[in-house]
Amino acid sequence: MKARKCDRCGKFHDYYTPTEETGNANALRLMGATQATAKNAGWYDLCEDCMKELTSFLNTPSAPPEEPAEPPV
Repeated sequence: MKARKCDRCGKFHDYYTPTEETGNANALRLMGATQATAKNAGWYDLCEDCMKELTSFLNTPSAPPEEPAEPPV
């Protein structure tokens, strides 16, 4: 078995089976896309804890924008 190192936290980890809690993934690939092309921007190996945090972040609805403060009169 190959040891892996998390590209986020640096922790060494073994292969883990993807689950719903990890977004059914155990690695991350970033892409740069336009309407005509897509380019690989790199692979990232994440430990199970970091993948769970990423999945939680991606599934959390964003907060509504804050109302601008009234300028002083």
